[in-house]
Amino acid sequence: MLNLVPNYVYIYQIRGFSYYQLDDFQRSIGDYTIAIRLDPNDKSPYNDRKLAYYQTGQYRLAIADFNQAIQLDPGYAFAFSRRGLAYDQLQDIDRDRLDTVD
Repeated sequence: MLNLVPNYVYIYQIRGFSYYQLDDFQRSIGDYTIAIRLDPNDKSPYNDRKLAYYQTGQYRLAIADFNQAIQLDPGYAFAFSRRGLAYDQLQDIDRDRLDTVD
């Protein structure tokens, strides 16, 4: 299918999600990165890639994707709450408190 429509963003997102479900986070990140290159204004691949970064302990990269998703959709509450968890992993308590609600 990718050979037939190599620029179809959704295919990379689906395959990235499949890799994520198989705990193959590096391939997942790769496919989400391609999807982002094809459509940098879609928050979905940023959302998905940040979860894979988080699972691999790449919290700063996850935060960068959280920030991009928030920039694309300022009302995206899920991104704020998960970004707070990533800040917590980095022990950035002040920023964590800004993003999470007790």
